[in-house]
Amino acid sequence: MGDKMSKRYIQGIDKIIMDNVDIVDFLSRYMILKKSGKNYKGLCPFHNEKTPSFFVSTDEQLYNCFGCEAGGSVITFVSEMENLEFIDTIEFIAEAVNLDLSSYIENSEDYSTEYKEKDEIIKLNRDAAIYYYKNLRASEDALTYLSKRKIDKNIIKIFGLGYVSNEWNGVMDYLLQKGYEIKLIYKAGLVSRSEASNKYYDKFRGRVMFPIFNVKGKIIAFGGRIIEKKDNAPKYLNSPETLVFNKSETLYGLNIARKNIRNNEKLILVEGYMDVIMLHKYGIKNAVAALGTSFTNQHAKIIKRYVNELIICFDSDTAGLKATYRAIKNIGSEIDKVKVIELEKGYDPDDFIKKNGADAFNEKIKNAKASHLFLIDKLQEPLDLTKEYDLHEFIVKSKEILKDIKDYSIQNYYTNIIAKRIEMSPHDIMSELFDPQKKSVRKHVKQVENNKINNDIENKDSDLQLFEKKLLQFVLIDKKFYLFLISQFDFEKFNTESILNIFRFLENYYHSNNEFVLEKAYDYLEIYESKLCSKLINNKIISSDPERDMKLYIEKLRIELLKKELNELKIYRKNLKNSKEIENIILREESIKREIRNMKALLES
Repeated sequence: MGDKMSKRYIQGIDKIIMDNVDIVDFLSRYMILKKSGKNYKGLCPFHNEKTPSFFVSTDEQLYNCFGCEAGGSVITFVSEMENLEFIDTIEFIAEAVNLDLSSYIENSEDYSTEYKEKDEIIKLNRDAAIYYYKNLRASEDALTYLSKRKIDKNIIKIFGLGYVSNEWNGVMDYLLQKGYEIKLIYKAGLVSRSEASNKYYDKFRGRVMFPIFNVKGKIIAFGGRIIEKKDNAPKYLNSPETLVFNKSETLYGLNIARKNIRNNEKLILVEGYMDVIMLHKYGIKNAVAALGTSFTNQHAKIIKRYVNELIICFDSDTAGLKATYRAIKNIGSEIDKVKVIELEKGYDPDDFIKKNGADAFNEKIKNAKASHLFLIDKLQEPLDLTKEYDLHEFIVKSKEILKDIKDYSIQNYYTNIIAKRIEMSPHDIMSELFDPQKKSVRKHVKQVENNKINNDIENKDSDLQLFEKKLLQFVLIDKKFYLFLISQFDFEKFNTESILNIFRFLENYYHSNNEFVLEKAYDYLEIYESKLCSKLINNKIISSDPERDMKLYIEKLRIELLKKELNELKIYRKNLKNSKEIENIILREESIKREIRNMKALLES
């Protein structure tokens, strides 16, 4: 950006930084902050303490520690934490939030008009919102309309709702009297201009007004909902894009939702103003909506700053379904978890929660489908999978839906789902859907998983586990042993979870590799699975005839699996009351016993 020694930023650069950076979000990069009343608190990073005394105010955009008396703005905090001079601090913060400072360098031609105009438009919007709010309080028609929509005075206040009558120049005259120039009012998008007469008139008329806030709580635009139907008049009308308002970078309700997502750790994406407002009224305060445009990848990037889970809940009509498809596509890989709520036909979130209540909607949130599963279900609905061409279409399009999944366990999850639906083997489905050469980035398993008996390599093995591990040991030595095993035995019958997962991985791995290299598997396997492989590889096998020994272990494994089935049947039989069913179970038990005796006899011969 040039020589720091000769570069000077315009006066007020600190205010520009604070206007573009939310202090809670930025400080959360350094420390854990938890909601405490209307503020946030955490353990002070500037001195040792066990009880939090460090408080951050979203309203004031300031922090203060009552223990060591540290305090200031986001600039002060970064300067202290990173030990930077003022200009370096400004540029450090700007780089972190992708803020271009080039127009704020002193003597910049762009700055003098644009920044001042942005500031003026924000002030103008605030005055317009006050005008609309006062109009609402004086309008019986508007208050009656909102009352019918179950919007009370508290919600009106929280969201700053207003009203504009049908007159042509109400807000324009008000703002002109406040000293604003007509060109600025026009640039703010509050008035339109007639091409024929070149005269200005109010853009919004006869509408309930919804102020649109940025994350800092500044009003950057408006949306208007008409309350009396008019020919050729749109139901909703939004401000045009301006110096301070970009539809693709704005989410309605985010200024409120972001204060609640630290408890919820997710956002609910809905279609409109009323959906956001009504969910908030019923206690679901982490809802946002895109504004008169499709949900974009830029929207997804904004959401990613706050949460790693997004739940989409659009209207249940055809348009809502199409909007859901577009949103999932535009999210791409930006957000880790994307789920979908499907409402009953004829409902939108506003209608649903008013009729069924918060508990019913929270149940919908709890049961939301993963976006990939939602898309596969919708793909399957019109198809008959017993027919050749429908089956082909289902597989081809499923592959397209699932193509970006890198995590092996999730690949396996969808492989099994699809295999059951089309009655094909998981092996064939995995090969068809997922490229075995793609790397699979798997997250570390929770510590509790390491304590499971069936995964813990330090626990004493049952005979069943012992024989499975012996077979895995051979397979890790050479690909030919893997091929031999699958010709003799269906590894999906393995009982030990970790070993079964490793075999599912090897199924793809050996498709394109001839030799097993543990280092190549780290991205695919869980930690405890890698440890098991490492242990088995390091324990050398002494065998003069590996295939003979493998056959022996396979037969012993089959016997142990039959024993396991026998035990399960005995337990099941104890809970039965129907004599005919009990008799059938006993017959099956006797059959298994005979099979075990015969297999043991063959092994001993």
